[in-house]
Amino acid sequence: KHGVNADDLEYLYALLAEMYKFDNIQKELRSGAFSLRNEKGAAEIEKMVKKKLGIGLKALKHELNQIVRKVIDIIDEEKFPIRKMGIKIKFRVKEPYSIDRKMTEKKVGISGIGDILAIEIITPNNDALKWEIAGIVDTKVGKNTQDPRDRLDYKQSRTQAIHIPRHFDGKIVEFQVMTMKEYEEGQHRRWAHYRIKGFPGQVFEDRDFIGDPEEDFK
Repeated sequence: KHGVNADDLEYLYALLAEMYKFDNIQKELRSGAFSLRNEKGAAEIEKMVKKKLGIGLKALKHELNQIVRKVIDIIDEEKFPIRKMGIKIKFRVKEPYSIDRKMTEKKVGISGIGDILAIEIITPNNDALKWEIAGIVDTKVGKNTQDPRDRLDYKQSRTQAIHIPRHFDGKIVEFQVMTMKEYEEGQHRRWAHYRIKGFPGQVFEDRDFIGDPEEDFK
C-alpha cells in the first residue's frame, strides 16, 4: 500500500525469524516429524554417527563447545580479539533428520556426510578481515583434510561465505567464514525460500560467542 516491495518484506521477515527464534521452532518440528515417520530413524542415525566418529550426536555438542573455545583462543592469539572486533561465532551439530535427508538426496552413506559439525564465524562488514580470519582457520585451526578442494587458495575467487573443512581428532568440522552482511543475506534467502515451499536446511545453535569464557560457556 505504501510502496514497500517484496524483497524488503522478506528481508524483514528474515530478521524477525532470527529475533524470535523461529528457526529453533522449525528444528523441533522437523525433528518431531522425523521421529513420527520413522520411529527407529533417530536411533539408527545415532548408531551410524557413533560408528563413524566414535561419539554420539549429543556428546558431539560438548566436544564442539571445546573446539569453539580453542578457536577463540587461537584467533585472540593472532591479535584479532573477538569481543573488541565484533566477531560472532555460532555452531551446530547436524540433527538426525537432516543427516537422513542428506544421505537420501546425495545417495550416500554416513561416510559421505562431511558437515555433521559446523562453525560459523561472522565478521563485521570488512572483506579483508573476513579473509584474514579465514587464513587463520586455514593455517592455525585443526589439521588439513588433504583434499585439495578444501584449501583456501582453491576458494580465493569466491566472494560469499568461505567454507573451510578442518580435521580435529578424526572429526571434520566445516568452518564458514562470512561478513555480517553475507550472514544477513543468507538469512534473507533462507526465510524467503522457507515461506514459499519450506526450507530443508539445518539451523545453527542460537549462541553468540563474544570471547568471554565466563559468559560463553556458563
